[in-house]
Amino acid sequence: MEKIKKPVNTNSNETHATLSHDGESLYFVSDRDGGKGGKDIYKAKLMKDSTWGKVQILSSKINTSKDEATPFITKDNTLYFSSKGHNTMGGYDIFYSKKDGSGNNWGKPENIGYPLNTTKDDKYFAPVNNGKYGYIQLLREEGYGEFDIYKITFEE
Repeated sequence: MEKIKKPVNTNSNETHATLSHDGESLYFVSDRDGGKGGKDIYKAKLMKDSTWGKVQILSSKINTSKDEATPFITKDNTLYFSSKGHNTMGGYDIFYSKKDGSGNNWGKPENIGYPLNTTKDDKYFAPVNNGKYGYIQLLREEGYGEFDIYKITFEE
């Protein structure tokens, strides 16, 4: 185990990291000063010397005045994340955003909707195969106990 140094880790809480498919961008959540809300999603680029470079907060298209969490980036640069600040059903909902044609700007986040998002906190989603299916933690009456892990397959 190796602790990642500054500028990624600070005296703040850094959580929920995900690495881009090419290994050159680290997306993570932090409650550091200068953010847009309580918890925001940031990105650091891998430098030639294998250290992480300057940390940048993602735009206000992604981060809101409320909390964001659990980023996950797919091979096709779709960012899945959870938010309390976008158009939610209640608590955290899971959203996705794709980069535009230039590859520089995030598109408007889309709520992945019901039945995955509910009035409860829905935030632990890990897409596989560019979002064709994924795994999610859900609290359901038909579950085995508290939270259970479900596999979801999305149709075209």
